[in-house]
Amino acid sequence: MTYAADLHLHSSYAMATSPSITLESMASWAAIKGIDLLATADFTHPVWLAELKAKLEPLDDGLFALRAKAPAAVRFVLGTEVSCVYAQGGRTRRLHLLLLAPDFDAVDRLCAALAPHGKLASDGRP
Repeated sequence: MTYAADLHLHSSYAMATSPSITLESMASWAAIKGIDLLATADFTHPVWLAELKAKLEPLDDGLFALRAKAPAAVRFVLGTEVSCVYAQGGRTRRLHLLLLAPDFDAVDRLCAALAPHGKLASDGRP
């Protein structure tokens, strides 16, 4: 299956983003733009993760749909961005990685592994 996808998004819990971002608004704008698949963004943030768990239902193909079914055609994949900060050649470097997970169990394990290395509740993109 071919999808038009946007896998680099942020929630309202990431710094410098709109406070009005919701899964519903993401899906609505995706439908308008002809995008079939969105990353949920920022699943490392505990409040956003709770909302994802409440509002999304798994589908047979490893993707997720809004329980509210609007718009029904837009699907989600569990995704987040992690900022890796390190020093090289006397300079601070930042590498941003997009991480995708197959299910909420994998998300929970990943968040537990990342928690000792960053403040997950302070920004949607630790």
